[in-house]
Amino acid sequence: ELYAQIEQWRTNPTPDRLTALTKKMQAAGIGEPVATKARFVALYLGGAAATGSKAQGLVSAGAAAAALRRMDSPLVDPGEEAKFRVDTLLTDYQVRLQHGHDTVGVQARLAEAISVMTEKDREIARERGKQIRKNPAEARKPLWPDHVNRDELATTVRAYAALAPIVEARIALDPDGKDPEARWDKDQRQRAEVMRAQIDKAIKSGKGLADIERDQLRAVLTDIEAGKTQVPDTLLADDRSAAAIERERRDNYARAYAEENRREIEKILSTAAAPEGTVRAVRDDLNRVVLAQTALAAGRTSRDDYEATQAEEQLRNSMITAGVPEHVRLDVNQFLAVENDACEKKGERARAVQDQWAGRREKVAAERNPGPPSYDSPERLALLEYNLRQAGLTEDQRAQRLAAAAGRAKPPSEAVKPPTPEARARQTAPGTGLAQAYNRDRDRDTGHER
Repeated sequence: ELYAQIEQWRTNPTPDRLTALTKKMQAAGIGEPVATKARFVALYLGGAAATGSKAQGLVSAGAAAAALRRMDSPLVDPGEEAKFRVDTLLTDYQVRLQHGHDTVGVQARLAEAISVMTEKDREIARERGKQIRKNPAEARKPLWPDHVNRDELATTVRAYAALAPIVEARIALDPDGKDPEARWDKDQRQRAEVMRAQIDKAIKSGKGLADIERDQLRAVLTDIEAGKTQVPDTLLADDRSAAAIERERRDNYARAYAEENRREIEKILSTAAAPEGTVRAVRDDLNRVVLAQTALAAGRTSRDDYEATQAEEQLRNSMITAGVPEHVRLDVNQFLAVENDACEKKGERARAVQDQWAGRREKVAAERNPGPPSYDSPERLALLEYNLRQAGLTEDQRAQRLAAAAGRAKPPSEAVKPPTPEARARQTAPGTGLAQAYNRDRDRDTGHER
């Protein structure tokens, strides 16, 4: 029965059938991690077919990205996704060194990118960085030339979808090439063929793509050949792309919400109680309020940042200058007070989503960068032995150093640190020292004459 529900979704991926599939998985006792992954796959691969409009497509894209965010771990290895970007950043770093430009920014981006790589790949990237610093003028090949440029691939697919169906339709109407624009059609067909070859190469031999992403790209090409020009927003399944989709959706939603607030304020200022032309008179200051609310609702600024713009204060002054009655100004102020609270809450949710994406990335970085091994661990002793061997010490010298290391405080700096009060063992009963120092027992014979 569950497989039948999956097949129904596959043949006709509609939102209702996805809901039914989710309920069926829950009834079958499928664990949440598996169900979440299945939901993402359904939304990712079937989302394009399930949407009938651009608005529905954005909803599907957001749902797929949210499902990916709820998974325990990234579907696409962040280290593999980062390799092409690391090569690009290393090239940028080399160019900046050659021309004497500041490299602080590019080094920070490099450090962030390589933080999610495996230890082996990090060492490769760092070694290339050292070589570049030593000789910035030397020409070098990319470290990972076969890895896909994900941003460029997505752009190429969208351009191909926008061009190929239209060109083929035009050529089909004029197969003999008699139309004056036939030459243009042929040139555009050649452009489309070049794009198609680039996409096919990425699917077949491009490194860094997950199998599910290759399946998605093949499905999109099939749709394009059928004449469809709309490409799903969730074209790729890596965390960086999905986080960008959710960020874009939040920005668009915040913009639409702030624009709705603008219309409501314009309605208030367009009543008979306000002077004619008030909306036009305060338009610039109202624009500033809308922009500030957009940033607040998108989570890009805080409430303090919003108030620091003084956009509302400028709007109030403009309304006074335009002769808006006090009760109308009060209506505007009350409306803004309520909506600012709503925008602040929306911004908090937007930041929470971005924090979840950042947390997933930090988790991968922490797992792949566990830090130095503990002092007594076999890993640290093995590393010490390796470093001593690399320094040219004999076997006896290495043995002496290792034995000395085993007999020292761990680490040596701990030997000169006084113990914390909590670590000191108590030698007396509570209060004993004070009783002796101050002779609290008046009846005690101290041996002195009174």
